[in-house]
Amino acid sequence: MILKESEFNKECECGTGLKFGECCGKVLIQMAEEAAYREKFPSPRLISTKFGKYRVRAVWNKTLFRPLTEHLHEFIVKVLILTLGKSWCKAQREKVPEEQHIIMRWIG
Repeated sequence: MILKESEFNKECECGTGLKFGECCGKVLIQMAEEAAYREKFPSPRLISTKFGKYRVRAVWNKTLFRPLTEHLHEFIVKVLILTLGKSWCKAQREKVPEEQHIIMRWIG
């Protein structure tokens, strides 16, 4: 259901005497805002399974064979480094810590 702006100024049908966005509609508006945010910034699909002596992890359209002992947070850092590229990481490492991008400071 899509609400028009004029409907926000009407009294809610629940009988409280409040406007739609001040009672029942408050939750609906919040849910719509959260759904719009999730749609704008979708979570990547992550699939993980064991395959022989490897852990196969798939993120979006990439499939990577990783060591079984690698934890998820270590994998995420590796994917981030691969995504940013070796040249970007090298250029960042050459900078003094105060001038490095925050991601490089997190990676260490």
